[in-house]
Amino acid sequence: MLRKKLKFQILFSVLLSLLLGISTLYYYSSNEIKKTIDKQQLSFYTEKTDTILHSLENRYQKLLQTQLVDNYEFTFKKSALKELETIHHKEALLVHPFILNEKRDFVLHPTFNNGTFNKTDTNQIYQKIINNQEGNFYMSKGGKQRWVIFKYFKRWDWIVGYSMPRDLKYVALKDFQNKFLMITVFIVLLISILIILIVRYFLSPIEKLIVASQRITKGDLSSEVKINGSYELSQLSNSFSIMKDKIKEHIDELENRITQRTQKLSKSNETLELTIKNLKETQTQLIESEKMASLGELVAGVAHEINTPVGISLTGVSHLVEINDRILHMYENDMMTEDVFKKFLKESGELASQINKNLERTAHLVSSFKQVAVDQTSEKKRKFEVKHYLTDVIFSLNNIIKKTNLDIEVTSDETIFITSYPGAYSQIITNLIINSIRHAYENKEKGLISIYLSKDEHNITLKYCDDGKGIKEEHLSRIFEPFFTTQRANGGTGLGLNIIYNIITSQLKGTISCTSQRQKGTQFLIVLPFEE
Repeated sequence: MLRKKLKFQILFSVLLSLLLGISTLYYYSSNEIKKTIDKQQLSFYTEKTDTILHSLENRYQKLLQTQLVDNYEFTFKKSALKELETIHHKEALLVHPFILNEKRDFVLHPTFNNGTFNKTDTNQIYQKIINNQEGNFYMSKGGKQRWVIFKYFKRWDWIVGYSMPRDLKYVALKDFQNKFLMITVFIVLLISILIILIVRYFLSPIEKLIVASQRITKGDLSSEVKINGSYELSQLSNSFSIMKDKIKEHIDELENRITQRTQKLSKSNETLELTIKNLKETQTQLIESEKMASLGELVAGVAHEINTPVGISLTGVSHLVEINDRILHMYENDMMTEDVFKKFLKESGELASQINKNLERTAHLVSSFKQVAVDQTSEKKRKFEVKHYLTDVIFSLNNIIKKTNLDIEVTSDETIFITSYPGAYSQIITNLIINSIRHAYENKEKGLISIYLSKDEHNITLKYCDDGKGIKEEHLSRIFEPFFTTQRANGGTGLGLNIIYNIITSQLKGTISCTSQRQKGTQFLIVLPFEE
């Protein structure tokens, strides 16, 4: 297995390096050959084009000598074309010169030389030659590329040039590439065979060493390690035997050391486990203390809120008892008149209405406190309407909120019923509001806290926003860390947002993220799984 694996790795590495080198050489050589061909072909056909131009120039000079240019110009042009046609079209060639006359008709071409050439057939090539008059370029025609080189003969307003298929221009390059590929395949096959033979020669003794090492790994230190091979492998075998003996000598010493260190580590682990346990208990106690402190604030606030309507109700009942005793006394002494009785009925009705109104407010406060307090100390799931419940939680915090100059609003796109842990939602909103009051606003600064609720098929999204002073950028990444606070001097514990983070991620299986801008406010985005 090892031989196959190592053989493959060596073969792959060598062949990969070889192929990369050959590919680089192939690419470089092809480019250099292509450049050489381009240079040679440009030089060669430029010279041939110049030869034709020189021939035409000689004809034109002879025409000038006649001093009858207008009379003999046509004859001289025809004679020049006939001479060129005789020279260049006497045998079948793949590369032909062409001449476009002053009317831009092909007058020297093996196929189109009688004015029958349809100029639209040449499309872009024809138009580019006419527009440029001199130059060389590649153009596609009929799905094949052609190379065109041409020059302008000003005397007769002719364009003279050559055109050839691109494949014909680079036939030498293609021949080189084919031969190069054949040689490459041969070299790769030859080197592959040599590598396999060399690897087989060297891996056989190495495999014996592996077998010996496996026996030593299993605890067999008595077997002999002896390998016949090259000098280097024999030396390796001897060194392996010496190493085996040294290992045997040190094993007992190592076992003694390990035993001693294991005992020390066991003691250290016991101490560490006890420390971790104490830390976890301390953290749990701190979190519970924070929860109970929050609940304590809630109790104090509700007690303060209840005191007013209960006091008013008690005063009303006392007054009702007083006027009732008075009307009873008047009735027994036959002193009650109709006006007195009507006044009694009016006063008693007003007192009863006032007592009922204040007792209803007290009952609402007690009901809200009872549900929120039970939820905060209970881990049970129940079905509830989110917006209504959060409103009750905020109402229970009224004693804290009314000491500030803050408005809190809860909005929801729709009525959302879920089956979840209401106490967790209460703890989240309570901690967020208290956190905003403590950190976002100063000196009863006016502000607005907005809570937006929405849901989709799978999640509930709760967006909590305040317009306070925001969080510093360097603190933003640490706000969910336990015990991180910027208000420790004012009694901050640094557990409020950490409790929220743990509730959301662990208990509710959701996510929470925070964004903030200085002097613009802070936003918490909470996404929780939806369960009806």
